[in-house]
Amino acid sequence: MHYAVAAVAAIVLSFVAHEFAHWLAGTLLGYEMKMTLNAVTLVSGKYQSTAHAMLVSAAGPLLTILQALGAAWLIVKTGNRYLYPFLFGAAFMRVMAFAVSFFNRNDEARISEWLGIGWFTLPAIVCAGLVYLTWRISRTQKYSPGFNLLNFVYASVAVTLLVFADQAWKVRLL
Repeated sequence: MHYAVAAVAAIVLSFVAHEFAHWLAGTLLGYEMKMTLNAVTLVSGKYQSTAHAMLVSAAGPLLTILQALGAAWLIVKTGNRYLYPFLFGAAFMRVMAFAVSFFNRNDEARISEWLGIGWFTLPAIVCAGLVYLTWRISRTQKYSPGFNLLNFVYASVAVTLLVFADQAWKVRLL
């Protein structure tokens, strides 16, 4: 039961950190930003340039990738499986964002289009890298398929609750 609580907490923290990175990038660029559990938007107006919009879009995935790399490194160094949801959750979040991009372009998809490489390319690269890293750590740490299934369930529950809460209540965090 302790692991379940820790895993859900890790996913929630990962989501909030991802959105905070978007908020921070926009704020540092001089924009007034609004952050909820699952979104960051301008309070009013629009970005001064597409480059600014892409920097804000890139901030969340970059932090999520750094989180995954840091979690993987710490897991290898310490063997602490309580850190695994920070890695698993990062891959899960970006794969779900990729899936959503088929209907509504998310971070990497918008950047990929802006770079002129098609909306699919960058999300596929990010997802493939994070899924490979997660698989590799799971394999080297000898995590069982059942353990990974549990992490999938915990991530699914956490993401569902976050998205539902964000849509139902639009709680403004910043």
